[in-house]
Amino acid sequence: MRRTDVKMHQAPAPDRESRGWVVVAAVVVLLVAVAAVVALVRGQQPERHSDATAQPSRVSGAATPSSSPPATPVGSDVRAPVYYAGQAARGVRLYRELLSLPGVTPAQELQRAVQVAVGGTASDPDYRSLWPGGTVASITSSTADGVTVDLHGSADALTAAPSGGGSVGVQAVVYTVDAVLGQPVPVTFTIDGEAVPSVLGVDTSAPVARADPLQVQAPVWVTSPTDGASVGSTITVRGVAATFEATVVWELKQGSRVVQRGHATARECCMPSPYRFTVSGVPAGSYTLVVHDSDESGQGRPVSQDTKTVNVR
Repeated sequence: MRRTDVKMHQAPAPDRESRGWVVVAAVVVLLVAVAAVVALVRGQQPERHSDATAQPSRVSGAATPSSSPPATPVGSDVRAPVYYAGQAARGVRLYRELLSLPGVTPAQELQRAVQVAVGGTASDPDYRSLWPGGTVASITSSTADGVTVDLHGSADALTAAPSGGGSVGVQAVVYTVDAVLGQPVPVTFTIDGEAVPSVLGVDTSAPVARADPLQVQAPVWVTSPTDGASVGSTITVRGVAATFEATVVWELKQGSRVVQRGHATARECCMPSPYRFTVSGVPAGSYTLVVHDSDESGQGRPVSQDTKTVNVR
């Protein structure tokens, strides 16, 4: 029998260019898959905010993850914002200090800050409380719906309007509560546990909300350095200002002599906004730092200022 050779037909091998396109396609598919996984993982993570100045909410009952205050060991210092009254160009206005509270936990911060705003003494002698001497304040309720501040003292003194403006005194407490909690909440005032129609001459028949800052806050204040601080030859100054064209003017004085002067710019015009500047090359000695707005009328009108005594070592 004659053997018949059968020749098998094979597909031609792909050339080098075809193999290259196959590799490229595989890489593209892999990159798309990786991107999808990354997007899925990012979608499951909470959004991170870059604004380092934002304060987390500390109101009891707030259910968001950001509402929990950072863990602070017992015995560590808490720096709480406290509002006081002070003289500005247009009358008595609010100024703020960052108060060091040794050994206070975040849970105790609101209680202590409110008590200091009512009956404490500011480190700056130009600041004061408008509440009657001996007044004691306590937080009896703190929820996401509001805070209740119970006052103890002479009922007659607590309800009468002081000379200097009772509304600023009441707002000092409201602003302190809002600053500590990191969000605006209405404040209910009681005296010895009982609802009262007025406190310091202000209607308190309903919870009191935070007033417009342009109506109650000083146009310029200094938060750092604090009054009487010991500083180096370069002084970093921080504060809040609501000024025309965001301009902040400053002088460093020894007595009546101006040693240095300059100006800075707040973050935003005409609304309370942070500012920062440095004063460099200051010789050792005692100085008065004066920070103020400017008289845009050109008629010599008084300006609002904040002053701090600093000791350069």
